[in-house]
Amino acid sequence: MSLQTVKEKLEAIPGVSVSERGTGNVNFLYVQSAKRAVEVDETPEGIWIEYWDDRDKEDERCVKEETVESEADAFAKIKSWLSCAET
Repeated sequence: MSLQTVKEKLEAIPGVSVSERGTGNVNFLYVQSAKRAVEVDETPEGIWIEYWDDRDKEDERCVKEETVESEADAFAKIKSWLSCAET
């Protein structure tokens, strides 16, 4: 599995910003579009995704998190989450 593959696909979506964050062995992707965001990390179990809603609010918490097995699953779930903020 590769976060690079997910990153490249997400960067191709108009209106989506992707950045790498973290230091040392703790690196992850931060992906944002409109008022939704995700944090994406690679773990031994798969690709871990943490979903956020309305990141402008100081007290906002993670809405949900999950681990998926493939880059294709991760991309599809992230794209769906971010696109829901557009409607």
